[in-house]
Amino acid sequence: MTTSSPTTTGDEIGGNGSWENGGGIYCFDSLPFISNNLIYDNTAENRGGGIYCLSSSSPKVWNNTIAFSSADGCGDGVYASPGNYPKIKGSIVWGNGNDLVGCASSYSCIEDNDRGEGNIHDAPMFTTGPFGDYYLDPSSPCIDAGSKSADDAGLSGRTTQANGALDTGAGVFVFWC
Repeated sequence: MTTSSPTTTGDEIGGNGSWENGGGIYCFDSLPFISNNLIYDNTAENRGGGIYCLSSSSPKVWNNTIAFSSADGCGDGVYASPGNYPKIKGSIVWGNGNDLVGCASSYSCIEDNDRGEGNIHDAPMFTTGPFGDYYLDPSSPCIDAGSKSADDAGLSGRTTQANGALDTGAGVFVFWC
């Protein structure tokens, strides 16, 4: 068996379905890096509507928006099987029902009252922008609330805001756009 450390960055992963686990992303290999993606409207008939993490994967899930996904079993947003330790940081996990199962996050906007350093639980205030429905209203509590600057997240010169203002502040929760 070969393992790898795959990376997905800057992708739009939406409208997918799985008959089992991982409607948007199924993490099987060791140490995948999932960053700056929009993961939305995915379904799984068992676990992990947005992301499913098998016990051997322990992914880094940084600066993603994981929204409005569902799973018939559990873990509508992100499901981590026992023995898995995903690191979820600087992400928006919203509108998924049960956002996180078997994992925790930090410096993220989480709809449920999932605990974690720097997490907020206020609506991100999604609005429609030039390329879709997951931009942030200029008054969103997610702007300047994360742990990284847009530059440190590799997103300077891009925007998450519907008004087109570039993300330059300290600690922007970011997602693909």
